[in-house]
Amino acid sequence: MHNRQRFAVAVLLAVAGLSTARPAFAQFPFFGGKDFKQFADRAGRFQLEYPKDWQATIGVGDVIVTFTQKKGEAALVIQRFQLLDDPGQITDTFGQVEMDSFKMQQPQATDVSFKIAVANGRPVIVIDYSRQGLAGQEKGRQYSFPVGSQIFRLNCTAMMSLFAKYEPQFLHIAQSFMTGSGSALTPAANPSQTK
Repeated sequence: MHNRQRFAVAVLLAVAGLSTARPAFAQFPFFGGKDFKQFADRAGRFQLEYPKDWQATIGVGDVIVTFTQKKGEAALVIQRFQLLDDPGQITDTFGQVEMDSFKMQQPQATDVSFKIAVANGRPVIVIDYSRQGLAGQEKGRQYSFPVGSQIFRLNCTAMMSLFAKYEPQFLHIAQSFMTGSGSALTPAANPSQTK
């Protein structure tokens, strides 16, 4: 099996229940753009822009949606988790807790590190890592957006040799991420600005 095909299979296996998932196009509104499409969560919890040649698939459980590059070279999984309480101010301590949670969920990950980025007073925890996937070595970046007592995790992955190619798209997706309910959407943090 070709490396790209194995990577695509690995992404699908990583998201439980996708064998029964339906394409997201019938469930979510999409709006055109030059290089990116607008994705709006049907529950009004968030919206973002993603590359127009990627495919969206509805998730199951904590996984809200998965986006996959058409050749299977890169992927993005968006999850939402309920926290026990609103963490309040996002400090390095909370960043460490989020990184420890990531390590428990992905014990195969290596070279795990985090930083806190800030824009418009909104924090995002950026976790970088690498791991061995079915198609070979992968590099990943998770953007964790705390929103009250919830946290949205945007987990971006690509084969190690292709990560630099997709890194600008991952950053664009994270920068376009806006949270809120209904029409009360709020710009999220700009992950390119570090604390």
